Amino acid sequence: MRKQLYFNPSTETKKAYLTRAAALLDIIRNHPGLIGSHPLLTGMTDAEMKEFENYLCGIIRPDVEKAAYLAARRSEILDYKDVIKNTALVSVMEILHTYNSPSSVTVPGGLSFDAFIGNTIKSSVREAFMEKTGLKKHQLDKANRVRKAIHYVAMNKQKALDDVTVDEIFQAQEEVSKAKPMSIPSIKEVLEYMETEVHYDGIEDFEMESKSNPFKSLENEETRAALHEMFLGMREAQRYIFLKRFLSGEDRTTYKQLAKETKLIELCKNDEVCMRNLTRGTLRIKRPKGDMPQIEEVYADIVYVKVDFLDYMYRDALAKFKKFVIENSLFANDFEGWLNDWIHEEMENL
Repeated sequence: MRKQLYFNPSTETKKAYLTRAAALLDIIRNHPGLIGSHPLLTGMTDAEMKEFENYLCGIIRPDVEKAAYLAARRSEILDYKDVIKNTALVSVMEILHTYNSPSSVTVPGGLSFDAFIGNTIKSSVREAFMEKTGLKKHQLDKANRVRKAIHYVAMNKQKALDDVTVDEIFQAQEEVSKAKPMSIPSIKEVLEYMETEVHYDGIEDFEMESKSNPFKSLENEETRAALHEMFLGMREAQRYIFLKRFLSGEDRTTYKQLAKETKLIELCKNDEVCMRNLTRGTLRIKRPKGDMPQIEEVYADIVYVKVDFLDYMYRDALAKFKKFVIENSLFANDFEGWLNDWIHEEMENL
């Protein structure tokens, strides 16, 4: 194979290599007329093209196998891990030419490879469940919607999953799915087969893990990466607002304290929408709140961000974060030990 087509980890990341290789693969598969004019592909024979595809399959295999194993373990169907792995590898190879293509990139910098294969892994797990249990796709889809509704209610009402009622599930359906709502009798029927050995689409069932679990750090890294991808879809100012407000302890800041931060003001000035929510005037900050004697700080004739806008941006970001948690069936334990560090890392990159 031509040396320019090999992956060299000392000169580029795997993400960068696969993005570059996918573009070449797209030409080979879908635009053969361009092969003769491309400096890396001109004169390539059918045998060389096949060799290149086989090489790419070998490059992505470890990532697909790791994701398939973790998905099988989370879903408690390790006996089907090879089915998931083989199905996923074939499926990923079929779509590899679309990885970070200019027409499909939705986030700055492109998707990580783990994020790219995420939906394929889920589909492979679903197929394995169907093979193992005999349940139909629509049954698994309904169970997954019920599970999401349960998690939505539990998180918003701060109650245990087992304490969520059928009526609450019924009312929460439209919050977690755009599908036609199920009736209460249908929900009860779904709950019955959710109690069987393979109770629902377990790819999204993240159980609480033991601290001694050797794969926990891998899962944390996957969660961090997925969370990063989700936040890249927000405006920089919104990300900063959310991260500052979401911090716990003494690092957490109030809206009015945040409104005058130089960093946030600079981010807003670089964004047409956010810039319209800068204002000049007097900002009064009283602290601490509650029954304790308050100290008022007065900042006259300064530029600051409108407090109502800060509140809107934070609530919107929080809704997106909650959706991420629900869709990935995460628990508080999944964020223990790294969330605040991750927040500080994200702020340093802004």
